[in-house]
Amino acid sequence: MTAARALNMGRTTAYELARSGEFPCTVTRYGDSYRIPTAQILRLLDVPLPVELPDTTTESQ
Repeated sequence: MTAARALNMGRTTAYELARSGEFPCTVTRYGDSYRIPTAQILRLLDVPLPVELPDTTTESQ
């Protein structure tokens, strides 16, 4: 439902699209529930993804 709200669609429409394989993002089904990767929703909405910076700490020996 979070993804549906983010895409401004109702519950029925979101579930119908998920069942038919027409949801605008990858949908993974776990039992009776559906999961959509947050990163895909953010990309679809043109929200910049946070960049993970490399770990610059090193241990001196």
